[in-house]
Amino acid sequence: MLVLVSFSGIASFSGIASAESNKARCKASYEGAQRTKRDGDIVAARADLETCLETCPAALTKDCKAWLHEIDALMPTVRFSLRDRRGRPVIDASVVMDGTKIAAVVPAEAMTLEPGDHVFRFERGDSTSEEVRLTLKPAEHDRLVAALIDLPAPPPARPPVERPSRTPSLALGAAGIGLLATAGVLTTMGHLQRADLRDTCAPSCAASDVTTIKTLWWTSGVLAGAGVVSMALAAFLWPSFSAARAQAVLVPLPGGLAVQARLP
Repeated sequence: MLVLVSFSGIASFSGIASAESNKARCKASYEGAQRTKRDGDIVAARADLETCLETCPAALTKDCKAWLHEIDALMPTVRFSLRDRRGRPVIDASVVMDGTKIAAVVPAEAMTLEPGDHVFRFERGDSTSEEVRLTLKPAEHDRLVAALIDLPAPPPARPPVERPSRTPSLALGAAGIGLLATAGVLTTMGHLQRADLRDTCAPSCAASDVTTIKTLWWTSGVLAGAGVVSMALAAFLWPSFSAARAQAVLVPLPGGLAVQARLP
C-alpha cells in the first residue's frame, strides 16, 4: 500500500508540474503574440498564437483564434511560373526556397510563405536550373515568381529508314522469265529444224543449215543461263534489297550476256 501511495504522489506531482508548465507557456505565448503582432513580426506572432491555442484555456483561445485569423490574412502568397525560351510552360521542375525544397513540381495553386527576402530556385532533373530573388511583404498576395529556363536541345531526329524496294527483284524476275521463255523457244526451233533436216536431206544436208541449228541451241543456252542467274538474283534481293547494299545489271558481251552485281 505504501508503494501505491508513493506512485500516486509522484503522478499527482507530475500532473501539477505539467499544468504549471502549460500555464507558463500560455501566459508567455498570449502576451508574446500581442507584442509581436503590434511590432509587425507576423511570423513570430503566428508561432505564439499556435502555442496559445495548444496551452491556453477556452477563455483565452478565443482571442488567439481571432488574432491568428488576422495574422493569416497578412501572410504573403506567391504563384510560380516557369517557361522555356519559346514561351511554353514547364512544370517538371522542383521549387526550392532558401535551400529547402517546397514543391516537387511547379505548383498550379498559390502557396502561403513567410515574408522577407527569399531565394527561389527552379531545378530540373537534367541539371538545368534558374534562380529568382525577391522580397515578400506582409499582406502581399499572389506575388508572381516567374523565370525562363534554357532546356537542353532535343536529340537529333533519326533519319527515315529506307524501306526495301521490290522493284529490282520484280524487274530481275521478269527478265529471267523472259530469257528462259526465249531460250525455250529457240531450243524448240532448233529441234524442229533438226527433225526437218532428218526427213529431207540427212545425212548430206547443207553445212549452213546445220550451223543455223547449232546457233539456235547455243543462243538458247546463253539465254537460259542468264535467265537462271537473273532469277537467282531476284530471289536473293527480294527480302533484303537496299539501293546501298546491292545492284545488279545485265551486261552484253561479244559472246553473250553477263550479270554484273555490286555488293558493299
